[in-house]
Amino acid sequence: MMHGNAAVMIVICVLMTVYLFYALLRPEKFK
Repeated sequence: MMHGNAAVMIVICVLMTVYLFYALLRPEKFK
């Protein structure tokens, strides 16, 4: 029943992790 919800949560977590990694690796682009 919650499979769709879990998939959305996982995708959001992955996107946030990637965004944070880019912010750490390329801080000049976030200023």
